[in-house]
Amino acid sequence: MKKFFKFSAYILLSGIVIFFVISVYFAVRFVSPNRVNIGPAPKVDNVTFENVTFRTNDNLNIRGWYSKPDTGNKVIILLHGYKANRLENFGKALMLKKYGYGVLTYDARACGESDGEHISLGYYETKDLFAAIEFVKSKGSREIGLIGFSQGGATIVQSSEFLPEEVKFVILESVFPDLRSAVNTRFVKYFGIPGVLGSLFMVPVSEFILKLDVDDVSPYNNIRKLHVPVLIMVGENDTSLPLKEAFLLSEVSNEPTEWHVIKNAIHKDLFEANSVEYEQ
Repeated sequence: MKKFFKFSAYILLSGIVIFFVISVYFAVRFVSPNRVNIGPAPKVDNVTFENVTFRTNDNLNIRGWYSKPDTGNKVIILLHGYKANRLENFGKALMLKKYGYGVLTYDARACGESDGEHISLGYYETKDLFAAIEFVKSKGSREIGLIGFSQGGATIVQSSEFLPEEVKFVILESVFPDLRSAVNTRFVKYFGIPGVLGSLFMVPVSEFILKLDVDDVSPYNNIRKLHVPVLIMVGENDTSLPLKEAFLLSEVSNEPTEWHVIKNAIHKDLFEANSVEYEQ
């Protein structure tokens, strides 16, 4: 019996160690960069973009594509999702150019061709957004719209309290209410285990790497600080962000808020999923 208990304890301890090592691996992967060589700025259907670089206040070079407004000074800044890059928003950018808007689409830190060592799901990416706003302001824009998908939308909401008066509206696509619930949902979806168990070690290790508290990434707590009209959109068949979770943001938004569900869309670029409905 004594040997049995010693063997059981050894198996249990070994399991905990293996689980911890796997958690560390996933934590490192979770926040690691996703570098992609984007290439030269495109010219499509007489719409010309230019390669641009602007610098954040923590000294990172953020790279993207910019196309000036046809007339006036209205510019829309597009923010991509987790581990994506400016290419995710390119179709959307071309659609907006049809209406004469200026467009800036950029790679968030640690993504695409931008500098940075870690992805923080919208926390430090706020510095990239503020630098992007200053860039378009330097081009003469005094009317700015922000459109962000998933992490990009979370970045916008995390910035709510300090957005300048030039920002006139915000569109949030498939944005999680808080990072902890987003992690939990994905553990259930991809591994079939409760998120509180799957993230037991992974979340603390990620927090240690990023030097932040996971609960600091909370669009739900920050959206009430927005003082511009908000449009919230989500995919009808999004299993990574249940509709009831996405709807939470509209419940606490204290500004004129519209809500729209894109038919047949999952957790991906909503314009790509249903471009006609999105454009309308």
